[in-house]
Amino acid sequence: GARIQTLTLSYITHLENTAGGAPITFTAANLGTATGDRYVIVGVGGGTTTDWAGTAISSVTIGGVTATLAGSQIISSTDPSSTSGIFYALVPTGVTGDIVVTFNASCYTCGIAIWTATGLNSATPTATANDNATPYTQSITINTGGFAIGFAHAGTGATNATCAWTNLTERSDAIANVNDSYSSADTSTAGSPSVTATWTGSNTLRDTMVLAAWR
Repeated sequence: GARIQTLTLSYITHLENTAGGAPITFTAANLGTATGDRYVIVGVGGGTTTDWAGTAISSVTIGGVTATLAGSQIISSTDPSSTSGIFYALVPTGVTGDIVVTFNASCYTCGIAIWTATGLNSATPTATANDNATPYTQSITINTGGFAIGFAHAGTGATNATCAWTNLTERSDAIANVNDSYSSADTSTAGSPSVTATWTGSNTLRDTMVLAAWR
């Protein structure tokens, strides 16, 4: 039968940009240990300075490599200036590298979370899910030996927000400014959990959650 590789997932760090602009560059970001089969996975969230339908993350590059969108982005149901997505790329060299996020309009804030994965059977995610309406709950199937990650963005309007995750282990919870917060989480427990991202302090304006699983 096919050889089942040992998969290793490592959460690396989170970074936030509050200066805005286009594109957003996270200079010399930590990409973890370099190996020939290292995939760098980046959760991305943020929004544009223009309130219009169709806001999107146009592209992400990681260490100069163009990243692939896992599944689909999700745009806020209440304010179309905001979106979140998960991107990944094979980046076999370099312990640091620029991560460049381009939106289809000038950005007001942007937050990212970085993981690395080695030993993937396939670069293609085995499952993806997203949500843009309370209570921000989705089920996702995680194969034996695999993992799932989650990323969430809250555009909170006027209060600092923090996030609590159900059935994923929280890795970061960052208030970029009074209006925008970002959170990340993951698990390596197989199953089909119902994952919830619950924001405290958010008025649910511009809130989004994305999930992706690999094996």
